Order: sequence, then structure tokens, then C-alpha cells
Amino acid sequence: MVKKKATLALLPFTLCFSSATVLAATTAELESRLEQQEQQIKRLENRLKGTRAAVKENRTRMADQSDRLKINGFFSGGFATNDGDDLVLTSNGIGDDYNSSSVTKFGVQMTFEVSDNISATGQLTSKGLDDYNVEATWAYLDYEVTDDFKLRLGRTRLPYYLMSEYLDVGYAYPWVRPPIELYNLPITETDGLTAFYDLAVGPVNVTFQLYGGSTSGYTKELNASFTNNNQWSFVTQADVSDFTFRVAYSTSKLQLTDLGVEGDPGYDLLYGINGAIAVGSGIAGLAPALGTAPTISSVGLDNHKVEYLSGAISYDNGSLLVMGEIANLQVENIFQPAGDSGYVTVGYRFGKWMPHLTFAKTYTDSDSDEKFHTQMAYLDTLDTALAGPLAATTIPGVGLTGAEYAAINTQLRNGISGLIRQQQSYTLGLNYDLSSRVKVKGEVAFYEGFGENEVMTGFVPGGPLGVTPTYGSAPGIGLFSQTDTTNRATVGNHTAIYSFSVDAVF
Repeated sequence: MVKKKATLALLPFTLCFSSATVLAATTAELESRLEQQEQQIKRLENRLKGTRAAVKENRTRMADQSDRLKINGFFSGGFATNDGDDLVLTSNGIGDDYNSSSVTKFGVQMTFEVSDNISATGQLTSKGLDDYNVEATWAYLDYEVTDDFKLRLGRTRLPYYLMSEYLDVGYAYPWVRPPIELYNLPITETDGLTAFYDLAVGPVNVTFQLYGGSTSGYTKELNASFTNNNQWSFVTQADVSDFTFRVAYSTSKLQLTDLGVEGDPGYDLLYGINGAIAVGSGIAGLAPALGTAPTISSVGLDNHKVEYLSGAISYDNGSLLVMGEIANLQVENIFQPAGDSGYVTVGYRFGKWMPHLTFAKTYTDSDSDEKFHTQMAYLDTLDTALAGPLAATTIPGVGLTGAEYAAINTQLRNGISGLIRQQQSYTLGLNYDLSSRVKVKGEVAFYEGFGENEVMTGFVPGGPLGVTPTYGSAPGIGLFSQTDTTNRATVGNHTAIYSFSVDAVF
């Protein structure tokens, strides 16, 4: 009995000892697990710190890039219509319907600061005139060598005009479109290198710009493609108080690359005059007594010198705006109307309103007139010979009789006479500032002073060669073209274009 009681007495101690052993094992395991969890938590905290640092660094980079990237843009939309009889504005295709493509355009410009003194700029533009195709009108790299000297490499605007830098930004100028008498060259962009130098002389800030490069383009007047090589431009602009003065000179070598096919103006003019020279030489060999040796030179496809000289002045004190430009274009030995152009604009701001008036004029100068008259005089002599005693003679290399070829030659002569042009216009417009970044514009431009062109109407008997040319006059069409070319007499001596636009920058 004593032993059983002792055993029972020792049982609690045995259980306590066993529990202590088990509890110790359990505590050690828990401590190990806790230690593992603490290590895992530390690893997660380290990862979180790294993630936070990466996010912070990315935010810093994004903020830095955002500060260095600038995005701007512009938009113009509206319509234009022409009330002239049988006339269409060649450069913009504005006829007697309501044309919106001639006004609508959209552009986005992006400038990124690569470093403190280097930046890259690109501008993408979509125009209704180009079927809304997207074109890189600007794509260049700026390098500021010093605070006063900068180099620009890539595609930029040709520095022909006072408004060259803003040619597509309707918001930047008072008109719906710049005066067509001056702003009508078929090229606006160029690829090359430009150097800028700024000079401060007292209150006058002067900028010198020297450009060299090449460009390509298309002329709707001749339906021909071309390139301008060896292109050089020099521009001087002075800004003092509310005045801006600008003088520019450009020269290049023109090369015709695609004249289209027979029936296109450029093709017919170039190959027509060269063919006439060849025919004249052949006639001189067949009938020396009717000697029609060429008195003009043949026309080639390349190395035609082009020169453009312009000057501009503007005054803008915030209320009164006065601006004007004049220019002279010379194109050597090619069928391209050249001469003098200019305009004067006066506007005055009344709060959010600004009415403005513009007078513009263009005409082929005496040098161009003389060139075209010399060519027409040669064709007169040749036509008289072909329509006279050689009327029934088959022209060598042509396969036509003299009379048949004379009729073709007369068309060529009359085509050349149409290149002697003149035109003037009066534009009355009214602008309203819808907001600080949006303008509403309406204007009417009245065009007149197209003059008359001398055309050959046929032959009458008489004269030393048996026939004498007869001449008449046809109304000029200035910078316009005919929708019905079969009857020149249907063209009126004036027309008007009504335009409306909304221009915005952002």
C-alpha cells in the first residue's frame, strides 16, 4: 500500500517533468519559426525599400523628361469659295464651290532638350491640300555653341518670307491665308545646315542667318517636279522697339526631274520650244531663202539659276499693325513666271476685334517679259514660214506638214504668252479673339488687273512669205487657271474669294 501511494505521489512530478520537456521543445521550435519569419520580413522590407527607391528614381526621371519635353500644336479649319467665272486658284484649288480643304490643317510640334545646349525639334503637319497626308515639315537638331551662336541641322523652313517660321500657323498672322501674290512659291521646306548669330547693338537686336542645303518640290502651274540644289540663303533681321526690319537673299540651281507627259504644261513648253528650234534648223537647210535659223537657245533640264531677293518691315505696338514685304524672283532660261511681288497690310485692334486691309500686287518683270517675247518672236517667224510656201512640205523628223506643225506651234506661242502675268488684290478682313489661343477670321479678297495677253489668231495672205500672222488679245488670268480651257474669252477680268477660318494654338 505504501508503494502504491508513493507511486501515486510521484505521478504529478513525472507529468510536470514530461510537460516541461515537451514545452521546451515547442518553445524552441516557435522561436526558430519566429526567427525565420523575422528574416523573411526583413527581406521583404529590403525589397520594398528597393522598390520604393526604384519608383522614386523613375518618378524623378519622368519628371525630368517631362520638364525637358515641350509639345505644342496648331489647328485651322474653315472654308473658302471663289465667285469668278471659270477661274480656279491654282495653288489652293479654290473654285466656285465651298472648299474646306484649302483652309484645314493640323500640326504638332515636339521639342526635347537633349542636354543644356542641344535640343531636337520635330513638327508633323497634315493639310487638306495634301489629302491630309502627314508630313514632317520640321525635323532638326539645335546646338547652342554660345549664347549668341547657334547651329541647326535638318529640315527647316526656307527663309524666303517674313512669316516663313509660321507659314502653317494661321493664328500667327492676320489673314486666313497670306497674300498669294507673294506667298506662292511651290517649296517651303528644305534640308540642310543653318547658322544663327545674334548681336545686340544698343536697343537694336540683330540676327544673322546663313543657310546651305537642298530641297525638292512640285509646281502645279507646270505639273512638274523639281529639285533645288546648291541652295544658299542669307538673312538679316533687326528688331528695335515695335519695329522689325528684314532683308533676305537666296540662290540655288534648279533641276527639272519630272515633266509629266505630253499635254502637261511643263512638258509641252520645254519639248515644244526645243522641237521648234530643231524644225527651224531643218527648214533653214531645206530652204535657205526662208532662213529661220534659231535666234533663241534650247531649254535644258538642269542648272537653271534661281535667285530670290526680299525685304520686309513691320510695326506692331499692340494696337496698330502695319506690315509689308516686297520680293523679286529670277529664274534663268526656264518657263516659270518670275518678277516682282509685294503687299502692304494695315490693321487696328479694338479690344478683341481687329479689322485689317491688304493691298497686294505681282507681275512678271521686264527681264522675264523680254525672254518670253524673244521666244514668241522666233515662233512667229517659224509659223509664218510653215504656213507659207512650206505649208505642204513634210517637216523632217516630225511627220507633219508645215501647215499642221504651224497650228501646233501657234498653240505653243500662245501658251508662252500666258506666262506674262500681272495681278493685284484688295483684301478686307475682320478677326475676333475667341480666347487667348483661338481666333475667328473672315475676309473677302478681290482680285483684278489681270491684263491681256497677245495671241496669234491665224494668217492672212500677204507679206514676203505669202502669209502674215494675225493677232488678237485674250484676257489674262493672273495666278489663276481656267476650268474650261477651250474658250479663253469666258474668263472675266476679276474675281473674289470669300474665306472663313478658326485658328487655334495649343
